[in-house]
Amino acid sequence: MKMKLFALVCFLLCSAPIKARPENLVASAFISTDGERFYNQLSSEEKQKYDQINILFQDLIQAGIVVGLHDFVNIAKHKTPQLYEKLAEFEKRVDNEEKALPLAVKKFIKDRRSEVKDWFINGNLDTKAFARSLKLTAVEINLMSDVDRTALFKYYPHMETLLQNAHFKQFLDQPDDVNEDLRAVLDSTPNNETST
Repeated sequence: MKMKLFALVCFLLCSAPIKARPENLVASAFISTDGERFYNQLSSEEKQKYDQINILFQDLIQAGIVVGLHDFVNIAKHKTPQLYEKLAEFEKRVDNEEKALPLAVKKFIKDRRSEVKDWFINGNLDTKAFARSLKLTAVEINLMSDVDRTALFKYYPHMETLLQNAHFKQFLDQPDDVNEDLRAVLDSTPNNETST
């Protein structure tokens, strides 16, 4: 379970905007529509290089270093110039898209990203902090206006699926930590309740 959580954290930190096939419902909730299209248009060779960069990211995160999309793009610059050009273009699009979002949605995205630093203690994942962040996700969305919520769901199209998941709803009523309901959500994919 710790490994699955660690992989999810790596995903959310560095590659959520651009990974096309999320491993679970939580990760998919933080993928933008443009991110799915971007990853799908990469060649097989580019996807392979992307995965190599992602391994470096996992090493950085495991060392307790907080990284984001900009860092991912900079590593690509040194590893694969062709992929770097595409990632740099994509990063500009993401920045422009996020600047155009309503203030409440921008704050939501910023808050989720800033919480990541609290997920690690001496390089180890703090499952309670991780669970608290997921709960704050639901709380903040619930407090948004309908207009802001609609903009968020348009930007993160799978977020609504996460919020409507029965296990996620049960998880929200539990103490802050990983429990069976969160494990069930982590085993869920956007297209079916639980993966097999």
